[in-house]
Amino acid sequence: MVYFRDILHVTALDLGLISTASILSHLLLIFFSGWIVLSVGPKNIFTLTSYLTSLPFLLYFLAGDATLLIVSSIISSVASTLLSPAWDYIILTFTGRSERVHKINLLNILSSIPRLIVPPVAAYLIDLYGDLPIIREIFLLQFILHLIVTTYIVSQLTLEERKKPIPPIKDFIKSLIKDYREVYKQLEHRGRRTWITFLTASSLLYISASLWPLYLREVINPPQIVYGLIPAVSTLGLMLMAYPVRRLSVTVGRKKTVLLLKPLRYIGITLLLLAYSDSFPLREWIPVLAWFLFGLHTSYSGAMHSMAIETLPRRYLPMWNSFRGFFPSIFSIPFPLIGAYLWGIDPRLPFLVEMILDIIRLYGIFVRIPETYVKLPPGKKKLPRHIIIYGLPESGVETTTNLLRRRIGIPPIMVGDVGLVERTLKKEEPYIISGDAGIIAAKEKEGLVVLLVAPKEERVKRKLRSAREHGDKIPAFIAQEELEKEDKEVDKMVKKYLKSDFSKLPPFDIAINTERVPEDVVEEILTLLYRRMKRTKGTKAKRTSNRS
Repeated sequence: MVYFRDILHVTALDLGLISTASILSHLLLIFFSGWIVLSVGPKNIFTLTSYLTSLPFLLYFLAGDATLLIVSSIISSVASTLLSPAWDYIILTFTGRSERVHKINLLNILSSIPRLIVPPVAAYLIDLYGDLPIIREIFLLQFILHLIVTTYIVSQLTLEERKKPIPPIKDFIKSLIKDYREVYKQLEHRGRRTWITFLTASSLLYISASLWPLYLREVINPPQIVYGLIPAVSTLGLMLMAYPVRRLSVTVGRKKTVLLLKPLRYIGITLLLLAYSDSFPLREWIPVLAWFLFGLHTSYSGAMHSMAIETLPRRYLPMWNSFRGFFPSIFSIPFPLIGAYLWGIDPRLPFLVEMILDIIRLYGIFVRIPETYVKLPPGKKKLPRHIIIYGLPESGVETTTNLLRRRIGIPPIMVGDVGLVERTLKKEEPYIISGDAGIIAAKEKEGLVVLLVAPKEERVKRKLRSAREHGDKIPAFIAQEELEKEDKEVDKMVKKYLKSDFSKLPPFDIAINTERVPEDVVEEILTLLYRRMKRTKGTKAKRTSNRS
């Protein structure tokens, strides 16, 4: 931005025109980009667009005013429009579902590593020698290096090409309409209306997209070194969040990951708007903190990208990418100019308006898009080695453990020692792990897990009976009080080891996990249980009749 502002004398209106030119060129090509990729092939498109992205550096070197910057933005827009569907195809081909977010973020990090070193060093040298025109030579060097790196990457990429024959223009239009109609049909059960609304609302982000550099230079006007630190701390934030985002995206899902990270951007924007005041503490260094938050926030893009490309099958990806790009582009044409107009009223206004609209877009529309990552159980199930029993006090844990021990001859372990439980679970010979030990072992996949529960009234009655058997007669309210204390201790263990709450269990007589227990076994269990309960009921009725 220093180069644009101080050497080329770019204004807010120029930035609006540059952004609008980029949007228009993107819009003119977006509908055909998917078809072009399918016809020419993802690898060929990747090669072509990678070389195209080198040209803007050369144009920056040659530029004397904003004119070549507009040409540069058009070339960049064309290259990114064609590259995007090819890149999606490559990503989906070479990554698995569980690792996709991590790989996307890893690629972003690797491509950003030079930004940790080069911008701060360049800013320091410019500040030291005060020689801004040297930036032109730096752009020329970037152009040459970019060509070398692109040539190497393209030579190493191995990808099977699946090209369509290029049809005549009439057939092309028919094919295009057919493909987009198919994509539209495929979206029917994948949140079609929500996706279209969300993509259309994304155009609102163009209000302030091109104005941040101007805000920094004209409003905050930080020291030269800050311009070099901004890309460095942004990359650092992205690197720091890469692993946590990977874990989040496969635990809470893609959508929740996006929702958790987006507020970091709003905090950064708020800090920059507050720095408008000359009295704000350390205002000249606020951009460093803000861009660090932006970097942390940017790590959400892996989850967002994965969510988008997982929505439809792979064969629809190029057309789906074009579909996603069309709606923001067609509605965003006037927004950069609107942003320039709002800037004229108050430099803070474009960013404030954009932030409010983005919050509405995210929490009003995005939350309705279906989650694409569904964690599936492994295909091969482990056979249970141990019997794990736990439950509420006086629900029959100890009695059931003893009955099983006598019937099948498996030794029990009831001591709630974590080390002992872990060692027992690793043993080949089977054990009955029950009581406190059962709570610790319940979430493991090494055993047949049994949860025993009973209503409080029934458990109080059992406690009274147990006390009488031991020669201790206590009132019911004392038994209930003791039971409640024991319940609290068990509840603490359940929350600690299982992250659950016994008090929120729905009513049931028997619950069976059909992931672990086959359906034919479920049928046998329920048949046996039903017959035994009927037999018990009939016996009791007969005894009552005989007594009368």
